[in-house]
Amino acid sequence: SFTKETLSGQRMLPTQEEVVAAGGGFTVPGGKNLVGWKLNGSDTVYPPGSAYNFTTDAAFTAVFGNTVTLNANGGKISSGGSAEDSYTFIVSDAPVSLAGYSNHTARTGYTLTGWKASETETYDGDKNIVPSEMSGDLTLQAQWEPKKYTVRLKVDESDSSVQEIKTTYDSSELSTVSY
Repeated sequence: SFTKETLSGQRMLPTQEEVVAAGGGFTVPGGKNLVGWKLNGSDTVYPPGSAYNFTTDAAFTAVFGNTVTLNANGGKISSGGSAEDSYTFIVSDAPVSLAGYSNHTARTGYTLTGWKASETETYDGDKNIVPSEMSGDLTLQAQWEPKKYTVRLKVDESDSSVQEIKTTYDSSELSTVSY
């Protein structure tokens, strides 16, 4: 009774707002959102509002959780063959490790040091996000440290004097070197 027909004859699975508006005692656990519908007997979770082609009777169970958005903060996050400025995923009933996302986040000249939700709440790249600790949706900003380099300069191959400069990727020191 909560599905609506599309032009192709498929049915759209309801959003949280549609189900709550229809009544029937549907309640959302505090601090959570309806993040999908799990087809009973399957591990497949369909997002709210997505189309499902009913070929037989089917039962769905609501999946509650929160969304986590990773903001690359000047870098890129690779997902599914493309690199994006941010990536959003669902945390429902199992901890999610940030390690996989950290391994696919890059910024030229920088090293990812972790993720930050606020000035006081940080996550290292290996930490799990545990749903029971989340009281709502979460946005994490990538934290970067400039890579460090040592540059050695000499006038020519026969010159024994070497000027050594320790610098970072974001430094302007090399543009001011004089000999």
